[in-house]
Amino acid sequence: MPEFYLGSNLVSALYLGNQEICASYLGSTQVYDGCGFIPVVVTLSVTNNIAGPSAGYSIGGDTTGSQRSGEPLVGTYSFSTTVSLNSGYEWVSGPSISNASGTFPASNQTVFTTLSGEVQLTATNKTVTLNVVDNVNDPGVSHTLSGNLTGATATGLPGTAYSFTTTLNINSEWTGTITPSTTQTISGTIPSTNDTVTITFNGTLTENQYVVNHAYDTSGVTGTQYSSPVSSVSGANADVISSSGSQVTGYAGAAWNFVTSGLAANSGYQWTSGPTLSPTSPRAVSISGGQSTPSTVTTFVSGTVSQIPPPPALYYVDISPSPGSCGDAQTSAYWWADPNGVGGSGSEAYNIAPSGTQVYADASYGSYYSTAGTYSVTQPGTGDDYTQYISNTGIVGIDQAC
Repeated sequence: MPEFYLGSNLVSALYLGNQEICASYLGSTQVYDGCGFIPVVVTLSVTNNIAGPSAGYSIGGDTTGSQRSGEPLVGTYSFSTTVSLNSGYEWVSGPSISNASGTFPASNQTVFTTLSGEVQLTATNKTVTLNVVDNVNDPGVSHTLSGNLTGATATGLPGTAYSFTTTLNINSEWTGTITPSTTQTISGTIPSTNDTVTITFNGTLTENQYVVNHAYDTSGVTGTQYSSPVSSVSGANADVISSSGSQVTGYAGAAWNFVTSGLAANSGYQWTSGPTLSPTSPRAVSISGGQSTPSTVTTFVSGTVSQIPPPPALYYVDISPSPGSCGDAQTSAYWWADPNGVGGSGSEAYNIAPSGTQVYADASYGSYYSTAGTYSVTQPGTGDDYTQYISNTGIVGIDQAC
C-alpha cells in the first residue's frame, strides 16, 4: 500500500470535511491508500414535526442532505441537528430532537432525524409613557411638580391596568388658580401597542406683594420748633419692587434701609439734647412674607429743642492806629463782651479786653479785620493807658501798662 507523508509524519487517515478519502492519485499513479475497503455513505433526512409558525424557530447543525461515510458494518456515524427560537416566539412544548446515529450499513442509505415540539408568538409587554405639560408661569419658582413626572412608565401585558398621579405644588408667597386641578390622575389599561398619555396643568400664579411704611413717633420731643423727619430708601435688593420715601413695595425676601433726614432746629432754636432715633438711622428693614395687610415700622424720636439765648452785648474800647505807643491818639475802636458792662458813656466798655479774647468790628459782632500789631488803648473804667497786641482777625495778645 503506498504511504503518504506530511513532512516526516505518516498520514494514516485523510478527510474532506466529514467524508473520509480512501485513495489519492497523482496522475494515474495511486499515492495514497487509506481505507482498504469501499466506504458506504449515509445521507441525512430531517423530519420536522414542530407545530406552530415556521418563522418562530431556526434549524441548524446537520440538515437534510448532510452525509457521513465509513467502513460498512464496522464504522459508526452520528448527526447533530439543532433548533433555536427566533425573537418574539416561545416554546409551548419541546423541543425534542432525535438525532440519527448508528453503525454504517452494508450499502449507501438514508437515515432520519426527527424534530418535535410546538412554538407560538411570545406575549410581549407594552409600555405606556406619561407626558406632563406644565402651562403655568414661572415653573420651579412659583410651583413644583411631584408624583409621576414626564417619562414615568407603566409596562405590562396588554390589558394590564395602569395609573399615573401628578400634583402641582404652589410655592409659598404665590397665589392663583390651576385648572383642571392641582392633582390629576390618568388611568386605564395597557393597549396592544406602546402609547403615551398626557396630564396638563393650566393657570396663572402671582407672587405676593407687601407694602411697608415708615412712620415716626415724636412724642418724646420737647418743643416743636424743628422740621419734620423725612424718610428715604437706600441699599434696596432685587426683591424691592418700588419705593417712594417712606413706603416700600416688595416681595418676600426684600431688604433695604430707611434713612432719616430732616429734624433741623428752626432759626433761632437749637437741639439742647438729641435728636435721638430709636432704632438708629439707617434702619435695616426686610419682608419675611406671610403678611396679610400693609405693615408700618415706627422710629421713635426724642430730644429737646430750645430757643438759642441772645449773645451778650458788646462794648467798645478806643484804640490808636498800629503801631501805637502810650498816649497816641485813639481814632478807632474794637468791641468786646465786657462782663462788667458800661464803664464810660453810652456803650463804652469798663475794661480793655484781656489776652486771648476775640474782639469785633462793631456792636453786631461784625468780623474784625485790621493790621496785626500793637495799639494804644485806655481802660475806660480807670483811665489807665496800655498797649495791646491785636491780630489781624481780632485775637488780643499781651497788654502792657504804660
